[in-house]
Order: sequence, then C-alpha cells, then structure tokens
Amino acid sequence: MTFAKKPTFAAVVLLFCLGSSFVSCLSSGKRGHSEEDNLIQYNWDELLLARARPHHKAQPKLHPTQKVYPVQRKLAHFSWKSCGGPDDAIKLTNLTLSPDPLQLGQPLKVTASGEILRDITAPIEIDVVVEKKVFVWVNLPCVDDFGSCNYADVCSRLPPPPCPQPIIEAKLPCSCPFPIGKYSVKDLEYEIDTKQYPPELVQGDFKFHIVIKQKNQSIGCYDFELSIKK
Repeated sequence: MTFAKKPTFAAVVLLFCLGSSFVSCLSSGKRGHSEEDNLIQYNWDELLLARARPHHKAQPKLHPTQKVYPVQRKLAHFSWKSCGGPDDAIKLTNLTLSPDPLQLGQPLKVTASGEILRDITAPIEIDVVVEKKVFVWVNLPCVDDFGSCNYADVCSRLPPPPCPQPIIEAKLPCSCPFPIGKYSVKDLEYEIDTKQYPPELVQGDFKFHIVIKQKNQSIGCYDFELSIKK
C-alpha cells in the first residue's frame, strides 16, 4: 500500500508511536514561519559540532605505555523498546521498517501491530526528543517542525475526511477520537520527502524518545534507534 501524500515529520512521529494506526492521515501542511526561521538558514554542521562539545571532566593521568581506544558504537539495525508503564493506553507489540537502514529516496515500508486499550480523545500531545550521532549523541533542536519538538494537539493536524484508501482497507482510524481496538498493518508504504532538509541533518544514526500524552498524563512512551543512509 502506498500513500499519495507525503507525511510530515510529525506523521513519522505518530508512525513510531502507534504502529501507523493513524499516522498517514496527518496533514502535509507546514506551520507558518518567517524567512529567518527557514531550516536552510541554519548551518547544521556548525550547530551539531557545537552541541557535540560537552563540558569535559578532568581525565585521569595515564601511564606513558597506556593507550586510550575510543568506543564508537554503530547502530546495527532499527530497534525499539517501550519506556512506558503497565497502565499505558497505547501498546505497540511489533514494528519493523524496511529497508534497514533506511535509504534516502526509497519508499519506507512499515509492518506493525498494536492495541489501544481505552478510547483516546482530543487533545493528544506528543513530546519528541531526537538525538543524532556526531562523535557523541547530540540533541537536535526543533526547527521547522523537525527535531526535538512538542506537538500540542495532534488531532488538529489531521485532515478532514475522506481517509486515504490504504487506511480504509486496513480498517484503521484516521481521526480523533481513536477507539479501543487492535490494529495492524503489513508493508504499508510511505514516500517521505527529505529534500527540504540539509543532507547532513537527515543522514546518520538517530535516537528518538517519544511520549504521547492525554490531559498531561502519559499514555504511551517509546524509544527508537535507526540509521538513515544516502
């Protein structure tokens, strides 16, 4: 199944959170922003390198014969885990992405399953923390709806009916509220447009920490690690 509309970064966030139960319905519209706020105006090389320079602690002195071998952990493959509690309303049971690592310019295929344990009504809030590996893990700021952002009202981002045909075929909800039920998709295909972002920003190893909230209470929390290659 393939979507004609390309989802925004917020849509990808929801994809990770809910196993694509309603991510594809997010609007592709952008928030209003000034020319100075345009993402291309940022020098991401300098920004990331600056954030990669932590306040160093004093290092112990080494014997002249001792050597230091830096540890460089490469992400081997996409992985995820729950960081929530037993009372969470959103339970993700399976999520796989293909290709792995993700390839720029290629469609992203998603296979996922999960369960909503109680009705979820508006407003739904999502907090996202994104880190990128630049020698060390660096927090990406929220710029032009990309990075470590807060999405205060996800429901307001959903377009009006009708739902995209793949969502209808999969019997998935694409508007608030989201009812109790078990949901799953297989090989759901997304065309994610990254041309508007600098290559140095969207390539590399990433970590996502995502918390879904309703009435300031967490109803789902997930951590993801993935690599994006050219």
